Amino acid sequence: MLSREELEHLCKVCHENEIRFISDEIYHGIVYDKSKGEATALSFSKSAIVINSFSKYYSMSGWRLGWLVVPPELVSNTNALQQNLFINAPTLSQNGGLLCWDEDTTEELEENVKEYKKVSLMKWQP
Repeated sequence: MLSREELEHLCKVCHENEIRFISDEIYHGIVYDKSKGEATALSFSKSAIVINSFSKYYSMSGWRLGWLVVPPELVSNTNALQQNLFINAPTLSQNGGLLCWDEDTTEELEENVKEYKKVSLMKWQP
């Protein structure tokens, strides 16, 4: 994961050079040291494209549900492109994804992050 400063710098360099910044933020929310903060490219760039998913932080791997944030000028083209790639995510996945954003799920999600941290600190031996 990039620090806030690194992400801000990348967004600035891209903006100065007229480069569209695409940020894969699928692990957004999984931060072991909350004191360092967490950022999204959307905090630093109005022209960034952000890709995210319910797979990691929301523990919905295999549900094939995610989202894309694009600037207003790309919405029409993005819609045209996605119409040729897929119809829509399954209804079950969509309903499950909506439940992830309920306020009462935050505690459970943060408990998952604590468990991920424990596992990441374990020494794996063959």
